[in-house]
Amino acid sequence: MSPAADWLSAIDDGLLGRPYCCTVCGQPGLEAWWDLATVGFITVAVRICMRCQANDPQRTQLAAVLQRRYSEGRPWS
Repeated sequence: MSPAADWLSAIDDGLLGRPYCCTVCGQPGLEAWWDLATVGFITVAVRICMRCQANDPQRTQLAAVLQRRYSEGRPWS
């Protein structure tokens, strides 16, 4: 899949509201925002609850979660 197709899939996920739970803590929540994050060659839509955003404004926990999820033991890492 081309990098452009990766971005389009992630943008589509975010716009359609597919991420239902916070990517960092896993809790569903009404007050949350979404963004795009890139890990290696993969771009994903992420949802961050207000609590996780307030606790980690630099997104270091999000980066760690995504690194574990999409890099370890994967053929594209």
